[in-house]
Amino acid sequence: MPKLPAAMPPFSPADCKLILPEAALKFRIDNGLTSPENLRRLNITAWLYLDKQGNQGVQVNPNTTIAQLLAQFGPADTRDAEVGIHSEGQAAEFFRTRPDLQVLQIFSERIPCAAMCAPLLRNYFPGKPVFYYFDRRSWDARKSAGEVIGDAYGLVDAKAQALAKIQYEFEVLSNALNSIRNEHRIQLDLIRKSWNPMGRAVQVFNPVKTPELAIWNETLATLRTVKSMLAAKNNARAAAFLVVARMQYVVAVKKFASWKDGFEAGAHRSYIAIGVIAVATILTAGAFLEVAPEVAEAAVTTQETLTRIEVLSDQVDTFIRIASSEEEPLRAIEEAVRYAQSLPGP
Repeated sequence: MPKLPAAMPPFSPADCKLILPEAALKFRIDNGLTSPENLRRLNITAWLYLDKQGNQGVQVNPNTTIAQLLAQFGPADTRDAEVGIHSEGQAAEFFRTRPDLQVLQIFSERIPCAAMCAPLLRNYFPGKPVFYYFDRRSWDARKSAGEVIGDAYGLVDAKAQALAKIQYEFEVLSNALNSIRNEHRIQLDLIRKSWNPMGRAVQVFNPVKTPELAIWNETLATLRTVKSMLAAKNNARAAAFLVVARMQYVVAVKKFASWKDGFEAGAHRSYIAIGVIAVATILTAGAFLEVAPEVAEAAVTTQETLTRIEVLSDQVDTFIRIASSEEEPLRAIEEAVRYAQSLPGP
């Protein structure tokens, strides 16, 4: 939850509608703009408005940086013309061309600049409350704009919590995998090495082919990748590969339980519904980690695929009952691997 911003007199911080900083934070998360560098160089503004039907809405705009303008149009004729387009100016233009919309409140991460944006708002949007987080004239000079904005959004704490969650879920999944692999090994020994012929006889009449311990190898390999990504402090990639490992684990559990159901009643008991990591949990945690903007579209596509098979993340035994083939989860795993590999390396 974002903190309450400061207010430009005569308004009070208590007047601010928190949906405005929440909308600005959502814009950053959705577009992969929560890294220290993006917090430092970008400013986001969110304006509350009322339409003719009496419905409220929020318009969010980022600034256009000098680097973006240079990349698109090349250098200006003179150095003094090389300025970015401020987010408040872009939002003001949006409402200038839509006179049917009534501006109610204005939030900007940084206080509108005295040279351009503050006069613009006074002249064209007089009397509208303006709220902000950072003002270099009043904040502790030891903190940068990015640090102040990140603190206000709780991004620093959220990133630490996300990393802790990933590390915890990595341990949970690793322990679950070790446990079920050991049980698998014991069952194979019972039917192949036991002096009791009933074990082998039962297996003869089992319609499901005996799965070898190799069914767990992909999950093991992916967990090793997660561990190396965490050691390299590449948290976004670690989170993405942890999603892959979770899905691989579920597919392997299906093979094991289907086989075990053939010779033991009620085989898909509590060990199958084990409380291992949920895909949705990792995606939520990953949202607070640094992901390059150029892979944001791939992230959305992957999340849609994972949502389609959300049952995989909640209850393995439900998945085992309804999955008549492995094609859908395998396609999703392939897509999740592509996304994980597209993230920046350590």
